Amino acid sequence: MPHFRFNLPLAWMRCTAICSGVWLVTTAALASAPEARLLLDASREAGRVNLLIRTTVDAPYSVIWAVLTDYNNTAKWVPGMERSVVLKRRPGGAIVEQSGQANVLFFHLAINSVVDVQELPPDRIEVKLVRGDFKRLDGAYELKKLGNTDERYELRWQGQLELSAAVPGFVAQPLLANNLKKSFEGLVQEMERRARAAP
Repeated sequence: MPHFRFNLPLAWMRCTAICSGVWLVTTAALASAPEARLLLDASREAGRVNLLIRTTVDAPYSVIWAVLTDYNNTAKWVPGMERSVVLKRRPGGAIVEQSGQANVLFFHLAINSVVDVQELPPDRIEVKLVRGDFKRLDGAYELKKLGNTDERYELRWQGQLELSAAVPGFVAQPLLANNLKKSFEGLVQEMERRARAAP
């Protein structure tokens, strides 16, 4: 089960104002920093957090797809992810176990999950929860070619997440959004690194 590493009564007294402020600052920074190239939208619906993130990637399609489906090595370039292992490979997908940390301010949440990944080339990869520290986890990566070149794509992920732990919504939203942002940054950096290294 997920565990928190903070004193709940003290954290609760401080969290509403701080988390709200940090969430607004984080969202503004994502929207205004041109170097980030990330657009992130997050909202709460009952206990679920709806997330949409998109960015541009300067890399060929083959490189982007290879990084997205390199599940055994994902932890090497995604910050906060400590382990990513294929439990079962099958045509068109895999069962993948992943574990790591999601952090925002003084909240540190250990997250473990097993997901069913469906590869739908050329432009979609769907992810659904099998078991783990979520009540709900489903979403999809989508790729869209930009312009007439094979060197620039829009990459997006859209989905819904709900933690099993009793995490207040105003904490869960920035926690999961921050984790997704860092994951995307790590993926894009690896894609563009591989593209630059290609002969």
